[in-house]
Amino acid sequence: MFFLPKSENMKNWLWLKVLIAVFFILLLVSVATYLIFEEIYKNRIYPGLTINQIDLSGLSQEKAKKILEEKTDKINQNGLKFKFEEEEITVGPIISSLTGDMAYQIVFFEIDKQSIMLLASAALMDFLKT
Repeated sequence: MFFLPKSENMKNWLWLKVLIAVFFILLLVSVATYLIFEEIYKNRIYPGLTINQIDLSGLSQEKAKKILEEKTDKINQNGLKFKFEEEEITVGPIISSLTGDMAYQIVFFEIDKQSIMLLASAALMDFLKT
């Protein structure tokens, strides 16, 4: 078995200690960054979340819900506009039947705190993947 001289052995131990210290420092910085990020965005939507070109980053759940409800109310009142080449048509979210006594809702909007937070979580997961 080959034994290193004492000075070589000490250099190897020094490198091992430095590597372990760097590992723990990086681990500490990573955990601290995560905790700070979580504290900054506590009860708020994570950055990078947009829905239909509406930036919801950093908003509270209530404010995001209000903004989305305003947009969906506008769609419910004005309908959805479709354009193909030169033709444009507006379709309302409710279509009446030919008999007149029945109407069908063709567009549904469900906005609640759980769905907003699920979207925010999905945005965070996409953010972490990049």
